Amino acid sequence: MLGNIIDAFQGHHKWPRTIVQREFCNNVHGLCAPQLAPLLLLALVPLDAGLSAPMRAGLAVFAFFTAMSQQTHAWSHSLKSELPAAVVALQSAGLIISRKAHGAHHLPPFQGNYAIVSGVSNALLDAPWALPALERYIYETTGVGPRCWDEPPLDWVSSDAPDEE
Repeated sequence: MLGNIIDAFQGHHKWPRTIVQREFCNNVHGLCAPQLAPLLLLALVPLDAGLSAPMRAGLAVFAFFTAMSQQTHAWSHSLKSELPAAVVALQSAGLIISRKAHGAHHLPPFQGNYAIVSGVSNALLDAPWALPALERYIYETTGVGPRCWDEPPLDWVSSDAPDEE
C-alpha cells in the first residue's frame, strides 16, 4: 500500500499539475484514515490525565494539517487565478506553502524544500543534521540513495509547473 502512495507522489514530479486536476476528496482521503486512530485516542484520554488543553489542541491541529497536506500541496501547484482568495491570503501570509516556495523543490538539483504544508519547516528540514542526515542513514543501511544524488534525467522535468505568482 505504501509503495503505491510513494509511486503516485513521485509521479507528480514528472507531471506536477496532475495533482491540481484531482478532486479534493481524492487528494485528502488517503491521509484522513490514518489520522482517525490518534484522534480517537486523543478524545478518549481523560481530561485529567495530564494532557493539557494546548497540547490536545496542538495534536488536533497537527492531525488536521497532516490530513490536508496533499491539498495544500495541490494549491502550491495551482495558478493564482485558480485559487480562492482565502487560500491566496494563507499562502501570502506563509501559513501554507506558496507556489513560489514549493516551486524551488521542482528545480534542479531537486533536493530540499520538501515541505508541502508550510514552507516554514524547510530551513529546519534542509539543515545538514536533519533530512540530509536521514538520507545518508538510509543509504548506509539499505544502499538506496535519493534520486537527487544522481543527475536526474532531463525528461523527468516538466514545464507545466505554475509560474504565475
